[in-house]
Amino acid sequence: MASKIQDTISIRPDPSTPSADIVDHLLIFHITGNPGLASYYNTFLTLLYSHLSNLSVPKTGKPRPLQTHIYSPSLAGFEINSRPSQAQARLHGGPPYNLVAQIDHIDLALARAIDEVEALKRPHAALKVVLTGHSVGTFILLEVLRRRMERAQSPQAAGNVDIIGAILLFPTVMDLAKSPRGKRFWWLLAVPRMVLVLAAAAKLLTFWVPFPWMVALIRTVLGMPLEGATTTAAFVKSTMGVTQALYLAKNELDVITTDMWDDEIWGVEKIKGKGKRTKMFFYFGENDHWVADKTRDDLIVARASKGVAGDEDKPVMEIDKQGVGHDFCISESPNFVVWVFIDVLRDKASLLRARQPSTYSRRSRQIGINDLMRYDRNEQSRIESAA
Repeated sequence: MASKIQDTISIRPDPSTPSADIVDHLLIFHITGNPGLASYYNTFLTLLYSHLSNLSVPKTGKPRPLQTHIYSPSLAGFEINSRPSQAQARLHGGPPYNLVAQIDHIDLALARAIDEVEALKRPHAALKVVLTGHSVGTFILLEVLRRRMERAQSPQAAGNVDIIGAILLFPTVMDLAKSPRGKRFWWLLAVPRMVLVLAAAAKLLTFWVPFPWMVALIRTVLGMPLEGATTTAAFVKSTMGVTQALYLAKNELDVITTDMWDDEIWGVEKIKGKGKRTKMFFYFGENDHWVADKTRDDLIVARASKGVAGDEDKPVMEIDKQGVGHDFCISESPNFVVWVFIDVLRDKASLLRARQPSTYSRRSRQIGINDLMRYDRNEQSRIESAA
């Protein structure tokens, strides 16, 4: 069953589907958290894709039809059925990889994904990109944005694709070691060679357990749905997965400390050169074990838009009030986060607008999260049964 794990999730329109002469394209590029297996997000991204068909690109006059592409690579070193790319190997050798190596990996993967969509679209069609990240993926996202802005300032910069938006889910972008879970892991991983000891112990305990038994055990003990349990079993039994996760976690705790980005990223200053502003939206958990409440609240006070004149380019920041957890991708909460995502695209960030009201979006404004989960239950069950 590990062979069913996808190292990269790529969801595209059916090429046989008839389309208008000029169709604009939207690329949703998702950056995973740690453990960095893209398969953890399969349900979330598939549900998201199924609801994005009601969106279109704002134009003067009639909105153009929009084709959506979703792309999400696993972080380097977490591959189950493939190996790190040659470019990654040339830059950083073999795994495990630190945070800088992951940023390089995602920067290259984003460029490849953009090139692939560019090759599919017609000459006069537009391509817009929305980045999304979860947990440490939000830190990687901000660093990729910073690099692209720096490259856009170069006199040789040409043909840069607009990244119109960035949606940061349960962001861990500052003071990770001050979070409740970060405090515990910092002391544990600070012990010399502890990463190797824990990885060896995990391998010893799980090596003799057949894969189906491992999946069943994870579902029973952790209460994960089948897809999440299958991905976790493949991760635990992989050659480098646990080592890579612990090594990266230790590096995250050392690196993710103070605010590392300048006022251009945060929308305080105008962008220099040819770059365009990326509208950012931060969605925080109310009781997130990987983000200290004080860290979250201080960041909102310092960097969030207050809705007043001059704040138009600053990020919008919200705190979840529906009890969605940091690990939404392996729970029943992907349904609600899909709504948050679409709500941001259509309304809060005004990045896109709907050709017609979506049944999903209309209902989601009127019902609670429990009803919202039931609304997409059949679709989620279908995805899980196909896993």
